[in-house]
Amino acid sequence: MNDFVSAYPDLGELSVLDVGGRPYIWDLLRDEYDIKPRKLVLLNTEDDAQDNQQENFDVKVGDGRAMEFSDKSFDLVFSNSVIEHVGSFPDMKEFAFECVRVAKEVYIQTPCKYFFVEPHLVTLFIHYLPRYLYRKLSFLSLRYISLRNNKVQFYKIFDGINLLTEKDFCLMFPNQKISFERFILLKKSMIASDRSL
Repeated sequence: MNDFVSAYPDLGELSVLDVGGRPYIWDLLRDEYDIKPRKLVLLNTEDDAQDNQQENFDVKVGDGRAMEFSDKSFDLVFSNSVIEHVGSFPDMKEFAFECVRVAKEVYIQTPCKYFFVEPHLVTLFIHYLPRYLYRKLSFLSLRYISLRNNKVQFYKIFDGINLLTEKDFCLMFPNQKISFERFILLKKSMIASDRSL
């Protein structure tokens, strides 16, 4: 969050759409950094939108691949670890296009596919394998252990994750700067932004 705050010192003056967002990031910014966007809208699925109702912002139900906002209607679209959950590669391209369309600037973050830890399921290296092999070996993940009594839920989560390579992410955001969050020297996650981070 330090990098985000440094890149957007004017956040308090901006209208922000958080696509797939949850309140905790904005609560953190308010409580730890004393920053609150001028206007904040959270766009999420119906289930998540109901869970996120608060007085500090507007919550809208919608699809990040087909947003019902006019072009450049927000100063900033923010999205943290969401694009990898929206479906196939074409779905992710639609999501990226929509984020760029509805905002003057974007800040989109997603985990790197080739970081050695897969963060959703907490696996080591096996997510490098072809998907069908990775699915067969996914019982080795920490998430599987925690959901071993609910395998249907586990495989629903598994099937809803499609990590992006750096090349694919760059293709989706050709006009944005791509930067990286690193663990030691390894690329842990990628960020597409209109500002230098």
